[in-house]
Amino acid sequence: MQDAPDGASGLKSGRGLPMNEQQVNELTAALKALATSQLKQAEAINRLAQADETLISLIAKTLVDEIDDDLPPQTYLDGKAR
Repeated sequence: MQDAPDGASGLKSGRGLPMNEQQVNELTAALKALATSQLKQAEAINRLAQADETLISLIAKTLVDEIDDDLPPQTYLDGKAR
């Protein structure tokens, strides 16, 4: 990278030092790598969300089955089965 003169950042005027072709290529490669890693991360998050949905559905079904098992059979007021 190109360094600014001692004591000057080159950014006070709102303009940085110009980038040379190698720096542009390095920045482009770094941004591509970043985009690739973000896509992989998004895919992993989506897989995790899908697994969570599956787990929640299984837990809900298990709870419903347990509740149904614990309830006495439904009858009319005279005690006859529905």
